[in-house]
Amino acid sequence: AERYLPVADAVGILLLGAWILRLIRDRSRRSIRVPAGWAIGLFLLSASLSLLNTSDLVASTQFVLRPLFFFLVVFVILPVNEIKSTTHLVQLMKEMAIIGIGFIAMGMVSLLVMHQPESIPRVVPLPIFGHYFLGGNHNEFAEVLIGFLPIFWFFSGVTKIAHHRQAWGIVLVSGVGIALLTLSRAAWIAVAVQGGIMGVLYYRRAIIRNIQRAWPVFFLALIPLGWLMLNLLTSRVGYLANANRLFLVQIALDVFEQHPWIGAGAGTFLSWVAADRYYLMDFGTALDAHGILWKLLPEMGLLGVISFFGMSAAFFWIAWKQIKTARRTTEGRLLFTLFLSALGVWVFELFGTSYYI
Repeated sequence: AERYLPVADAVGILLLGAWILRLIRDRSRRSIRVPAGWAIGLFLLSASLSLLNTSDLVASTQFVLRPLFFFLVVFVILPVNEIKSTTHLVQLMKEMAIIGIGFIAMGMVSLLVMHQPESIPRVVPLPIFGHYFLGGNHNEFAEVLIGFLPIFWFFSGVTKIAHHRQAWGIVLVSGVGIALLTLSRAAWIAVAVQGGIMGVLYYRRAIIRNIQRAWPVFFLALIPLGWLMLNLLTSRVGYLANANRLFLVQIALDVFEQHPWIGAGAGTFLSWVAADRYYLMDFGTALDAHGILWKLLPEMGLLGVISFFGMSAAFFWIAWKQIKTARRTTEGRLLFTLFLSALGVWVFELFGTSYYI
């Protein structure tokens, strides 16, 4: 199989190397903060225990090291220890927002230049110099964009200059529109969850006050999007996608039945799919599980599912306590933005296909 190094991983390796060198140089810095360390430990333990049942020890061990261990170290533990001020964090978010605007522009261009299957227009990633750096399909594109939406909202609220606020508002609306126009069902659900929580916590009174005037506009805006989604679901593309998803769920349940407690080995689900000749006859190429639950159940069993959702709950609880303490301050809005961004991606992962990678 062809191997490649994702851009995010390459950057993560460089940052991790620099961090380790700094720790070695500065020997006085001995303490490393590990948020919900017990939960991280249990999750990695459950992944390690699954190796007892794996049919490919080398591949499963590699999977435990990357993405699981690598992700938690580089994208959880390292930022917690290295981002030391609100100013630093806001600057990083500005840089992320610029990247997010690039995603929006790419999505708009893709509607104009990309050939759409079955004449159903949808946003898809574009190749850059012949390579799909942002993923090869609409789901991968949508998942990344979901994480940017709360950041646009943050700057639309904290920027003091009126026309800057309006500009960020336009960016936010455009981002939501592009995310919905991927016609990714997971993206629609994630946007709904993000918008619902934001509405309840920040705009409840305004919504109640203006609901009679706003709901007709809201539903009118959903009509063309609903028409596109309905056409997709009833098309051959939609039928095959649903059939594929159901087949993968059945394979996941079959493997889980054989190894219910600690699973059949981390990173092995794709090999089980590749070994199913009926799946290959119907769909041609083996695909990984659609959704985190159907990835964890066959690979890491009940222990993996419980430890993953326990770890996720621990992370969100830590963040929520900080948000409640800061209340409606700028810092509180900042923390809520990060919370909502992570939650949106997490919700997407319940139905999506990249599984904490």
